[in-house]
Amino acid sequence: MLARFDPTSHAIDLDGNGAGADFTLIQAQAADLTGVKATGISILRANFTDSVLRAADFSGADLRSVDLTGAVLEEADLRNAKLSGANLEGAVLTGARLEGADLRGANLAGAILDSRQKALPDVREALIGLGKPHSAAAMGEMLAQHQAWLASLGRRGRRAVLSGSDLSAFDLKGVKLIMAVLDRAILSLADLSGAVLARAEMEAADLRQARLRQADLRGARLCRSHFGGADLSGAKLDGAKLRRTRLAGADLRRASLVNCDLRGAELAGADLTSASLDGAKRG
Repeated sequence: MLARFDPTSHAIDLDGNGAGADFTLIQAQAADLTGVKATGISILRANFTDSVLRAADFSGADLRSVDLTGAVLEEADLRNAKLSGANLEGAVLTGARLEGADLRGANLAGAILDSRQKALPDVREALIGLGKPHSAAAMGEMLAQHQAWLASLGRRGRRAVLSGSDLSAFDLKGVKLIMAVLDRAILSLADLSGAVLARAEMEAADLRQARLRQADLRGARLCRSHFGGADLSGAKLDGAKLRRTRLAGADLRRASLVNCDLRGAELAGADLTSASLDGAKRG
């Protein structure tokens, strides 16, 4: 039985109850498929990049080699799903059921998971080698090299590249990481108050509950990052790229978002009191 996707209405026609349906090679990028029921279907090599699949039921589904880059899978049911070779880079999986899921060869770089999920044996195995931890000493040396790189316009030192690094709960107050690379970095609960991250590359980073009061993020690339519950009060975000960024529940009081790109960003519950949004792109 063949399942069909209507890109105009974002509806899925399962020709019945959906059991055994085949989604092979379907293209559904940036689709809103919230709550879709797709138990036991076959979706080999389909593309759901940046799609919203919140509370979707994929239990027992065959999702091998599916591209779920940046997809929102909060509260989704993925129990016993076949996800070997799937690309889940930067996907939001908080609250999703992953018991019994086959994640062999799956890419979970930058995926946002909760502690319960990380404790599952299959998830733990898939995360091996990701989320590289940094000691305070190593971080200090990297920052010194980065300052030398900035001061010499790239002739000395090294640009800070912290992609995929685990910096959760780090004290990084006032740190200067202009133009640093922090894609997929884990910075949840980190203190970045007063940090200078102008023009930094921070796509698909985890900044949940991070403290970024008065931080300078002007011109930073923050697409698909998760700022849920973060404190961005007084932060400078002018010209920042925030497409499909999660800002639900974030404190953005007195923040400056002049000329930033907020298309597709989630702002539900965010406090924008006295924030400046002049010239910001929405929708």
